[in-house]
Amino acid sequence: MSQQYPENSYSFDDFLQWRNNADYYGEDPFFQKVIQYYAEKQWPELDKVAKKISPRVSFRWKELSEAAAVPEKQPYIIHFDGHNHRIDRIVRPQETLILEKEVFGEKLFADSTSPFEKLVKMYLIYQNGEACISCPITCTEGMVALLEYYADTPELKKILTHCKDGINGNMAIGSQFLSEIQGGSDVPANIAEAVEEDGTWRIFGDKFFCSATHADYAVVTARPRGSEKVALFVVPAWLDGNKEKEIRNSYTINRIKWKMGTSELTTGEITYNGAVAYPVGPLDKGVQCSRHCPDLFPAHRGHYCCCIHGPHYQGSNGLQSQKVCLWFDNRRFPSGQGAAYGNGKHCQAYHCRNF
Repeated sequence: MSQQYPENSYSFDDFLQWRNNADYYGEDPFFQKVIQYYAEKQWPELDKVAKKISPRVSFRWKELSEAAAVPEKQPYIIHFDGHNHRIDRIVRPQETLILEKEVFGEKLFADSTSPFEKLVKMYLIYQNGEACISCPITCTEGMVALLEYYADTPELKKILTHCKDGINGNMAIGSQFLSEIQGGSDVPANIAEAVEEDGTWRIFGDKFFCSATHADYAVVTARPRGSEKVALFVVPAWLDGNKEKEIRNSYTINRIKWKMGTSELTTGEITYNGAVAYPVGPLDKGVQCSRHCPDLFPAHRGHYCCCIHGPHYQGSNGLQSQKVCLWFDNRRFPSGQGAAYGNGKHCQAYHCRNF
């Protein structure tokens, strides 16, 4: 026979009070020990860096991320202005714009940021989930790694600087638009075409799954006309002076996709109608350039980010789940009996098995 309680109401206030005051770095002794072990002499400085950024990530940036994640604030697109000019303006909530400016303002990919400092900051930032931040960080790092190896023209060097250090205080965001509807992620199956006209390369064709659609630059694969090989290009979203005028670089964003998860992130379908593009690496080595170079996986180096993004987000979730499980056990066993039943271990074990 189940036990009867005079009051069957409940409140999450105790849990919320803890969560709203939880510092990601301060609540994660395991991560502290890992960094201390591997960073060795860099540990004291990294500890200072983590303690400085963690309050922003844990409180201000978390609040901005949560505010932007509600369904009514999902990004959408305005195809035409009031004078029937095609502009394809992507509209995102103000919270996302503020968050993006502050996070990318950390200059994660600048030469002045050490690999360990970047790792520590990304680990903490990723604990807030997607927020239209995690994927763009991943994609930008892939573009930076690619251009650090292959940038050999003034245009590509300028793009690299824009992504690493910013220009006039504006940090650029990169992305990779490789997938096409007929082949998905099978890049050699691409049919988008690259045509050289008077020394300028232009891209024609469709890309079907373009995440971080709002990016300033995209790594794009396309076949040079007359070739069976796929080449790699960087395509600016706008040419110089046209961003303020909302004149895109000869391409249209057909729609912003609806997704069940990470819906804060812009993901679109794009048609290139002669977009100016800058070739990266040999024209017959596009697949290899996008996948391999010594000690790096440039365009797909973002896979590394994905590998740490999931565990980092789950690390935050795991800590919160432990607290929620304790709340459930205390709910089942009132008057402090939950502690006697293992501080949430019963509920924890149940959720772990099902997870």
